[in-house]
Amino acid sequence: MTRIETHLIDFIVKQANGLISISPDKDHYSEFISNKLSRFLKDFRKLKSTQTHPNIKIAVDTISHINDLIVEIIQKYEEGDIYSASNIFADKFMAHPAIGSLLNKRIIPIDVNTVFFRARKSIINCNISTKEMFHIPFSKRRNINNFRFSINGYPCLYLANNSYLCWEEMNRPNIHELAISKFVYSDPYSRIQVVSLNPKIFKKEHIIQEIKTIQSIDKNIDAPIFYLIYLITKIPLFFILLNRVRDKDKDKDKDAFFKPEYIFPQMFTNYVKRKLKFRNVLGIEYPSTKIIDESCTLFNYTFFSTPPTSPIKTDYCKFLSRIFSLTDGIPLAYSLMHMDIPKTGFMPTYVANTIEFGKQSHASYASTIFYQHECLLNTITTSQL
Repeated sequence: MTRIETHLIDFIVKQANGLISISPDKDHYSEFISNKLSRFLKDFRKLKSTQTHPNIKIAVDTISHINDLIVEIIQKYEEGDIYSASNIFADKFMAHPAIGSLLNKRIIPIDVNTVFFRARKSIINCNISTKEMFHIPFSKRRNINNFRFSINGYPCLYLANNSYLCWEEMNRPNIHELAISKFVYSDPYSRIQVVSLNPKIFKKEHIIQEIKTIQSIDKNIDAPIFYLIYLITKIPLFFILLNRVRDKDKDKDKDAFFKPEYIFPQMFTNYVKRKLKFRNVLGIEYPSTKIIDESCTLFNYTFFSTPPTSPIKTDYCKFLSRIFSLTDGIPLAYSLMHMDIPKTGFMPTYVANTIEFGKQSHASYASTIFYQHECLLNTITTSQL
């Protein structure tokens, strides 16, 4: 590993840790965005390699241009010119080679038999039907809330690859009021894909391993540098898509319709839905901003629905209801009464994780009620709507 490569890796790790999943510290969102991006570019320029290596010099100009586009978009949005903001995002920002290259490399397939989970409140502590556990019916669009990767008034199917994350995303409701359903992607012929926003690409161990792989394939001595530049130019995108909602705003109004932290994610959702459909991209994989997941194994998913176009009305997306099978929503409290559920046959990678419930409260995932309930759901046969 050369000295330049080591310095770039350290820079990537530090900047990603400092910018991804942070909460705005300014009342004016555009000011927060502008300040953070300016600091990021200033820190990058301080690296000696930006003055000596020609390709890294070019990267400085690239990041400067990307930052300018981001600031222009958010300023237009705050001025009320959402039309211009959306057009700049789609036609200039996402069309920029440095940003577009991410989509080409981060589109991943969903394997058949992949398991997901979805939760809903169950005040009466009874099972919830499969229809009620599916996406919001098309006839009830008015009930659709404002989510990070969502489109206003457009039903999507929101899932997670573990039940604990469902609980966190619902702001930790009483576990006696929670019902969880298991979803299984069960169609071997649809071959759906998602855009992955897995921040693992910025982890030091992952970067070093990727460089070793690159060096074994590409003998160009600058190949590792090109890869590191690729990562650096992606940090602004992850920054604007994964801002954590400001804590004091959550306490003040948990149901506030407008959250500035959702502006860029929702533009991104619309772009992915419109532009990548031809590649069979049906959704987005993304980490939660509500937890710290150093292992990068806990993910949320947004899957796009297809509303009916024929005179025959249906409340649920035919495609999603065909490719997913699911269980009823089973109350989480049920697992508290059945501690003898066998924990064999269901061992996802995140079971080895340690979950932090608070500053001084943590537990192994395998010891939680969430894993206990997932094992219970694993004993229940899924079915389609």
